[in-house]
Amino acid sequence: MDLEPLPEYMSAPAAMAEDAIQIHPGTPNVYFTQKIKKGEDTGPCFKTADAVVEDDFYVGRQPHMPIEPDVGLAYPGEDGSLTIHSKSIGIFCTMP
Repeated sequence: MDLEPLPEYMSAPAAMAEDAIQIHPGTPNVYFTQKIKKGEDTGPCFKTADAVVEDDFYVGRQPHMPIEPDVGLAYPGEDGSLTIHSKSIGIFCTMP
């Protein structure tokens, strides 16, 4: 079997560069872009509020690891298929 060496992308910025090859042909490497809109300044609201509470607050650390571990498992089926178990934020975005 002959394998074609492809460029290595060792960082997200390198994979997102305009001249990078598409990792999944037909899907751009930057698949989702979140538009951010800055709202109006809320500073004046504090001056006119009936009550303002200021203090230092602590919230316990809640890592996502128990919910979505970064692992995957694949195994061949008797019929020649390949079953892959892995996490995904948007499973329908990555299915063909």
